[in-house]
Amino acid sequence: MWQAIDEHGQWQGEVWNQKENGSLYAIKLNISAVYDARQEISHYIGIMSDITQQKLDLASITKSAHIDSLTGLPNRLLFTDRLLQAVAQADRNKTFLAVCFLDLDHFKKINDVHGHQSGDAVLKEFAIRLDTAIRTGDTAARLGGDEFILLLLGLKNSAECATILKRITHMACQPIPLPANAIFPTASIGVAIYPTDATIPNNLVALADTAMYHAKALGGNHTIYHHTKIA
Repeated sequence: MWQAIDEHGQWQGEVWNQKENGSLYAIKLNISAVYDARQEISHYIGIMSDITQQKLDLASITKSAHIDSLTGLPNRLLFTDRLLQAVAQADRNKTFLAVCFLDLDHFKKINDVHGHQSGDAVLKEFAIRLDTAIRTGDTAARLGGDEFILLLLGLKNSAECATILKRITHMACQPIPLPANAIFPTASIGVAIYPTDATIPNNLVALADTAMYHAKALGGNHTIYHHTKIA
């Protein structure tokens, strides 16, 4: 900022400042140098406006565009962005990643018997458990309805993927208490591995989705890989 003022006589930009009570606020600031008769800087004039609410509104809009409103998990848009980044990371590190499509079994029955409010409660609790069970750097997202998707990074082999999924589903599928009684959720899971199953991210998601439907066809509560195992 001061370099720009020294070189050009003015600076304009946005800064975060701190109030006496410690709270932060954002300002749009314009600083201009004022010169005397000898063309030396005599003082500065600063004009500022508080843009804190604009920043908060923008953050809220950005969050709503990327976060599922019911569960607080990343939505499809944010998941896709993270998948693209993960593919580039896997290429750099010569590792594998897994896309895991999860669909809650018999969820329609939960809505029909217990009501949509209870169904939403089940989805929110299941989401919390997924997000708690994944490793740092992995992603759990909700695509809509009772469909969730996981992005597991830095895998060395299929056995590692299976171990991680077993731990995740064990934590996520514990009984969920409802006012009337408890729900015992299970999930059908389809898994696709990058780069052995597909090298295009959208294809990877599609293969995991197809594998999940095969798991559904077996009666649910199964995990199906499409089907290249990594050594």
